[in-house]
Amino acid sequence: MIIRTEPDLEAVIAQIRDKEYYSFDTETLDYGFPDTSIVGVSLGWGRNNGVYIPIGHGSGEGQLPKEVVAKHLRPLLESDKLCIMHNARYDIKVVMLEFGVKGIPHFYDTMIAFWLIDGDQALSLSALAQKYLNYTMVELEDIAPSEKHPYLPRKRVLRTDLVEIDVMSKYAIDDATKPIALWEISRQLIVEKGYEKLFYELELPFVRILTRMEWEGVQVDKARLEEAAKEAPKKLDALLEKIFAFRESKEPFNLNSQAEMNKVLFEELGLKPIGPKGKNGYYSTKEEYLREWAKDHAIAELILEYRSLSKLYGTYLLGFLNHLQDRERLHTNFTSHVTATGRLSSNSPNLQNVPRPENDVFGIRSFFVAPEGKLLIAADYSQIELRVLAHVSRDPVLTQAFINGDDIHSTTAKALFNLPEPVEEVKNKHPEKRALAKTFNFAMVYEAGVKTMAQQAKVSEDTARQLRAKYFREFKGIENYMNWTHAYAEKHGYIKTLLGRTRALPDAQLPGRTSDENMRKSAAFRRAMNTPIQGSAADIMKIAMRNIQYRLEREGLAERAKMILQVHDEILLEADEEIAEEVAAMVKEEMENAVTLRVPLVADVGIGKDWMNLKDL
Repeated sequence: MIIRTEPDLEAVIAQIRDKEYYSFDTETLDYGFPDTSIVGVSLGWGRNNGVYIPIGHGSGEGQLPKEVVAKHLRPLLESDKLCIMHNARYDIKVVMLEFGVKGIPHFYDTMIAFWLIDGDQALSLSALAQKYLNYTMVELEDIAPSEKHPYLPRKRVLRTDLVEIDVMSKYAIDDATKPIALWEISRQLIVEKGYEKLFYELELPFVRILTRMEWEGVQVDKARLEEAAKEAPKKLDALLEKIFAFRESKEPFNLNSQAEMNKVLFEELGLKPIGPKGKNGYYSTKEEYLREWAKDHAIAELILEYRSLSKLYGTYLLGFLNHLQDRERLHTNFTSHVTATGRLSSNSPNLQNVPRPENDVFGIRSFFVAPEGKLLIAADYSQIELRVLAHVSRDPVLTQAFINGDDIHSTTAKALFNLPEPVEEVKNKHPEKRALAKTFNFAMVYEAGVKTMAQQAKVSEDTARQLRAKYFREFKGIENYMNWTHAYAEKHGYIKTLLGRTRALPDAQLPGRTSDENMRKSAAFRRAMNTPIQGSAADIMKIAMRNIQYRLEREGLAERAKMILQVHDEILLEADEEIAEEVAAMVKEEMENAVTLRVPLVADVGIGKDWMNLKDL
């Protein structure tokens, strides 16, 4: 049913008021938040009861003005009635932006529910409807024409405003009614898996936090960003000049062309190819190989530097400017359901991989600034994954080192290389051995093989094999834990995080009779080792962020101090200057007491006007 008049809309709202729940979805012309405009709204109050309200179609009679729809829907969305949505963050931001809705509705997110139930399954509404309801939905891409995004070169925009109202109504009503059917199924599955506490007390509150963070965004010093974007091409050109100088002819060549790179590196400069030729008939010049060639020739190091600089320039300097347009705040899209381990990712733009200062000639973090009268607070968990590893493995050496407050990489270096110095002197006296130990520590989290360890540590495979064996002799608890995870996954077909979140690993139960089965089984074993560590670290961060938000609200500070970004193990907040130190101390306390482990959690906290230049608390 299509709602074309205000009295009809009032009648639908009256029906919904008598129900315990309703469902809600928006259709938008989406150029990326906040460049989003509403095209229509669908409401549902049963598996087969739904309506579509056209608002912003380019043509078609019987559309309601946005202001009229907002007037009637705002009280419903701001009420305590349960609102069922799929990917709730998106629709909540739209109605806050377009309808002036204050606060976040009381909602149930079917996408997050099914991610918790099985983090490896496809989570689109159409995929879940097919899997659990045996219902084939129309895909929006099949009914809406697309066009190039006006300022994001790799993105296309679906012109939902050009879809005929009658055509859109079927698609939109499915978007409202199918989540109700999935809600009924997922509620039962959540109970069967024992996930009620995890879902209702952690995952749903975390969606609220991410929605607020996306809405707030983070302020950028646009003038400095623009200046860096102007200077970057000069730096790149200077590097190219140095690279081209290695050719006898001094002629330029295309660093993105395999053919030209092969000619220069192998024919002209005499470097030895690594690995077989690709299908295109040329040898690979990927980063791993360039690092090998850099040991013999300076051109490889310069090419690596050029590629790194070029990526920073394109991804961050130009990328951020494209997203900002005439604004001063960047708004990213967080996702906690893309990775099975639960770690956050972000896109449009991706802020998860903003480089640390030591890997960044542009100082990109310094472009993230606090507005006038405010300060930034950055709180970073110290080595949280290794602390979780110490907790789950119960390794006595690793555990005691964290309890003592020792530098864990120095502790590992001392053990691996039989160093006579006290732990506190290793960092200064043996920095290279400490760096090697650091590589091995983190390789254990991911259960990297000897070949991968050798590549990451830049040592021979024989050396990596010997060090790995020594590592397991010194940290016997870690080897025992790794073997335990393999056996557990093989027996049960799944593994769990500390909070009881399960990840299915059916390949761990393969008999291993063929090379393919062995490869898949080994990959499942690596995930069995990694998931309880990385997944538990992600859960701890969620708990900390939830507790920080609750405490800000409880102490009346939620409007004066706000979380605006989360990057891996770090939280960034924006707070009024006069309360910044108080909030920083509170954030540190909540992070360090999020859970109780066998080793202490440590959060390093800094305060400043920009993200790079922070004063330690």
